[in-house]
Order: sequence, then structure tokens, then C-alpha cells
Amino acid sequence: MVDSHDPEKLSLAGEKPVRFSSSTTTTLTSVIEKSPFSFEEILYLNVDCEGHDLNVLRGFDFQRCRPKLLSVELFQDDDRKKIEDFLSQFDYRLESKIALSGIFVAQ
Repeated sequence: MVDSHDPEKLSLAGEKPVRFSSSTTTTLTSVIEKSPFSFEEILYLNVDCEGHDLNVLRGFDFQRCRPKLLSVELFQDDDRKKIEDFLSQFDYRLESKIALSGIFVAQ
């Protein structure tokens, strides 16, 4: 098992970390619930979390909120396939890929 504080561990961009710090995380659903927009109709959602996009999407309640259009950062083909498979269970399809982003449309 690799220690997340291992100074030899590289970032997703292939860089050695300058320093380590701890942070508290939450789900996208929780962020929206606590916002002034608390589950109003969201037409467009952009997810760009430096390689952690699938984890962010997993923390989103697609039953309560269904954006018509999603753009998601896709670093590699493996990321694309995993994200595409995940979103397909909520009836989203990959419409287009622009640079590093996949554009998904609700069916």
C-alpha cells in the first residue's frame, strides 16, 4: 500500500508534490443542498476536478437533480470509459469530446 504522504508519489500530472496538507471533503450533493440554489433546476453542470471527476459524480444525487447537460474532464480513454459507463446508468450519453472534456446529454 502506498502512503498518500509518500514524497515519491507523483500527482496525476506526473509532478512530485511540493507539500502535503489535509482537507475535509464533502459530496457535490451536500454542496448544492447548502447553497442558495438548493436543488433548483440545474440545466448545466461542469465537473473539472483534476482526475477525481468520477468520485465527484459518485457523490451526486441524480435522482434529486438531473442536469440536461454535463461537461466532465476526461484525462485518458480509461477515464472516459469509466465515466461514460457510470453516467449511462442515469441515461446520459456522450455527445461530444472537446479537448479534455466530454459533453454528456440527458436522454
